[in-house]
Amino acid sequence: MVFVNTIVQRDLSGTVGHQFRSPLLAYALACLILLTAAVGQSQSQDEASAEEYRAKSALLFAFAKFVQWPDAAFAQDTSPIVFAVIGNHDMFSALHVLTDKKIHGRPLEVIELDDPGSSDIYQLLYCDRGIIEQFEQEHPERLAQNHVLTIGEDEGFAEAGGILRLMLIDEHLGFVINATAVQRAKLSLGSSLYNLAHAVLEESY
Repeated sequence: MVFVNTIVQRDLSGTVGHQFRSPLLAYALACLILLTAAVGQSQSQDEASAEEYRAKSALLFAFAKFVQWPDAAFAQDTSPIVFAVIGNHDMFSALHVLTDKKIHGRPLEVIELDDPGSSDIYQLLYCDRGIIEQFEQEHPERLAQNHVLTIGEDEGFAEAGGILRLMLIDEHLGFVINATAVQRAKLSLGSSLYNLAHAVLEESY
């Protein structure tokens, strides 16, 4: 697949003083700044890692508030929003602290999976590029059909079919959105999230 970058966002450092109309947008930006600071702080390796994952978990929680899932993504009106993690126990532990917090009126549940073959139902998946590629090979339609928001960090994550990739850009944390994958999963991402993105990728035919 060939992707084109349709939006290039200015440096996030230039938005720090901006007054946002949306408190949620301001919170997401604060998480971005916090995570950038956590990565750059002079701490012990364990302290820095723990702080980084706490900031990342808060950021994922903020991202989820910008996303609208279709009703078909949930078994019932009272079903929780489930965050799943594959291959990163530190992220699972950081996210697990957020269990039972509310997103769109639904309680948050966090689960850790061993591999993509799990039959568990979840709405957000944190994983690496290799897991996305494994899904493409073994379960090509599962993520899209289940309306899963996929988030990862390694290079090529978005190009491999992941929806949102976290990345450091000139010592500032940013993220890339794969708009084609968003459409395939029938998710609705708030315009504020697109406005904060460093880049938005769309498949070129």
